[in-house]
Amino acid sequence: MLAQGEVPGSVSEKVYFGEGILPDTSAPIITLVEKIDVPDPNQPVLIRARIHDNKSPTMPQDWRTVVLRWIAGGQVEDVPMQWYGEYLWRATINEPPASGFTYEICAADASGNEACASP
Repeated sequence: MLAQGEVPGSVSEKVYFGEGILPDTSAPIITLVEKIDVPDPNQPVLIRARIHDNKSPTMPQDWRTVVLRWIAGGQVEDVPMQWYGEYLWRATINEPPASGFTYEICAADASGNEACASP
């Protein structure tokens, strides 16, 4: 439900009940996936991304999961990402493997729509 009203006399007041709204079937949008380079390969690695679901502002209940999925030596690990403003999310790999790794960001919205993106 949404109510709208302006200065008396300028626009009539309205109430919208949101009837006939179709279910959300769009996957989340994941862009600007980047790894922040650190000079020491033994230091934690920060991964950032911009993630949204065509809605602003983003709220905790809008998401089932938002994770950094990294793969090294055949092992897969999901690290929950933290929202830190606007549509920006980050996660840290605290003990990056010396042999390197690949990664992707995966998100599932409240309706269960999923998307993954790599750098």
